Amino acid sequence: VHIQMSLPECHIAVINHRAEPLVNATATATIYDLSGREEQSTNETLTASAGNCTDAFTLDWPATGAHFVKLTLRDQQGKLLSQNFYWHARDEHDLQQLNSLPQVAVTGKWKSRHAHGIPYVEGTIKNTSNAPALEVRLTLRDAKTGLRILPAYYDDNYLSLLPGESRNFRIDMRTNAPSAMDVTLDGWNIIPSTLK
Repeated sequence: VHIQMSLPECHIAVINHRAEPLVNATATATIYDLSGREEQSTNETLTASAGNCTDAFTLDWPATGAHFVKLTLRDQQGKLLSQNFYWHARDEHDLQQLNSLPQVAVTGKWKSRHAHGIPYVEGTIKNTSNAPALEVRLTLRDAKTGLRILPAYYDDNYLSLLPGESRNFRIDMRTNAPSAMDVTLDGWNIIPSTLK
């Protein structure tokens, strides 16, 4: 199940690849300015038919400047099923405003674990700044060499966080884990760091 926005018309749709319909789901789109301040929010309760794309609504995108939109899809019990994050501007030249975003700190913590003999890492990251953090990239590394650990499978990566927002992550490995590992992060306007 996936919620998405089609550009440039800002049309929101729900994709349901399940074999049964998704009944009474709530699709929400919240538009933010570049500082992360909410400007408007739209939501709709819908039924997404099985194996289909269901139209939700079309956003009235702000006339000037670059803005962000966060999409969420929740089931009728309120459980988060899908989320997505976009930046857009009616005039594509306004997207250059993204270059003026301040550098932000993203913090977090993680632990190494095993399940059925397979190593994995799980943790949480948080945007502790007052501005959005764009394209946060996590990288699992050998602490001794600094090299990436491959193969590694990230349940989410290149993600964006609004001010104060946090996200859980998991990284699965299909190889023996080195004795010491690091999780580093960087991104569009992210101060590079190593998670503790």
